[in-house]
Amino acid sequence: MAQPPASGEHLQTPRDESAERAVLGAIMLRPDLLAVLADRLKPHDFYLEQHQVIYTALLDLDAARLPIDMLLVSKRLKELDALSVAGGAAYLLELANSVPTTQNAERYAAIIREKSILRDVQGFARATLQEAGTEVEDVPGFVDTVAQRALRLSVSGSGRGARILRDVLRPAVERAQERHEAGHKGSLTGVTSGFFAVDRMTNGWQPSDLIILAARPGMGKTAFALNMLLNAAMDRRNPTPGVIFSLEMSAEQLATRLWCSTARISMEDLRRGTIEPTGWNRLFQAVEQLGRAKVFIDDTPSLPITEMMRKCRQLQHEHRIGLVIVDYLQLMTAGDVGRNTSREQVISEISRNLKALAKELSVPVIALSQLNRGVESRTDKRPMLSDLRESGAIEQDADIITFLYREDYYARKKEGEEDEEQIRPTNAPGLTEVIISKHRSGSTGTVELEFHGQYTLFTNLRRDEDAGDPGAPLPQDLRPPAPLDEGPAFAAPPPDPDGTRPPVRVEERPFVAADTGDDGDDDLPI
Repeated sequence: MAQPPASGEHLQTPRDESAERAVLGAIMLRPDLLAVLADRLKPHDFYLEQHQVIYTALLDLDAARLPIDMLLVSKRLKELDALSVAGGAAYLLELANSVPTTQNAERYAAIIREKSILRDVQGFARATLQEAGTEVEDVPGFVDTVAQRALRLSVSGSGRGARILRDVLRPAVERAQERHEAGHKGSLTGVTSGFFAVDRMTNGWQPSDLIILAARPGMGKTAFALNMLLNAAMDRRNPTPGVIFSLEMSAEQLATRLWCSTARISMEDLRRGTIEPTGWNRLFQAVEQLGRAKVFIDDTPSLPITEMMRKCRQLQHEHRIGLVIVDYLQLMTAGDVGRNTSREQVISEISRNLKALAKELSVPVIALSQLNRGVESRTDKRPMLSDLRESGAIEQDADIITFLYREDYYARKKEGEEDEEQIRPTNAPGLTEVIISKHRSGSTGTVELEFHGQYTLFTNLRRDEDAGDPGAPLPQDLRPPAPLDEGPAFAAPPPDPDGTRPPVRVEERPFVAADTGDDGDDDLPI
């Protein structure tokens, strides 16, 4: 198959000269139009040089608060030594006389801007082809640089300028009406976390929000994120496909965590191969259950933010994902940054791009983050906003900042105790505080969950389950998933040492995500 010429010399240059003439002529007849068009069009958006200099003269007169007429435009062009380039006074008169109506000036301006963007895309493509034709030593770096340039080009073409209040207010009113209707139905306006107390604080993770989830290593950040991802995907009322980008753990490790937490099987028992026959029964049931969830896992290491954004756009186009999780923020790369760029500047760039992604796709983006070691030196080790590592713009960009804190995490050996493995007793083993320290559109505060480390599973507290609304998701609990009908041989538990195979329990009721004893009308999760 023949390839197009690398230089792109046969490509037609996007332009609309008639639209350019119509806009300039309309401004000559109605100078007030410039107040509307000046923010949308720049001189370089015009293709013809003579139109560029005329538009520049018009902008200069407007900036000087001088009236716009034939005489003053000609005078300004002379001062710029560009009257001949503009075609002389005769061409200015021709522009004014050739405009049939000024009513369509804004539409003509939009056409001019679109053609300008297409020319920028052509120039970008030509430059990329030429660079790709040379000896590129760092191919991944080159690809990342190209992606960064493309992103800047995309942003430059997406600006819409200031809008009148009534136009901005309209979608806000529609959103409020949707929330009102959802409230009467007992449902959430955002993506469920699967936890009653958290959802009561947030009303679900809202579209376009950037949520930072931070904690010390080992506190359960990844487990909490995975639980929420699966809960959202398996919500019966509003199942929400989601993706997690894991820059630390492999996809298989994450899948195993989800598997064990769904089956309520200890990961340690799975590693040691000491699963009881009834445990295998639950594990295979969990495989069936997880197979229904639209959960995507990407474990590309050192993933550049631009590549992640590209993948998210593709996933939303193909699978309509409604939740994005990044594990974790400090392991991402920014791509096109200089060698002397500080780590804080890199994290700030990544944070800004994550917020831009949330707005572009209109989905909540949850980014996991590390905390500084300074939290360990305090008596009260509950994290604060100042504990965010390399925070930079994180506090500014985030709509919600949430911390995890467990008292039993710090219940270590007392100084002077002989038993190195001894753990101090704690009043609340597994009790986890979810601390919402920043909430741009709501209240802050602390809610409590229970963490079951052997299953890497967070659950609602029993008091929250009892107080749960009928329309809320099903509570997390420790009971195994409801059994399935016996299926193919591969789904059966392994045989006992004597060669017999333990029977598979089958109950006469439909399969649900969690055995809660309810009638099956509630919403969700494990």
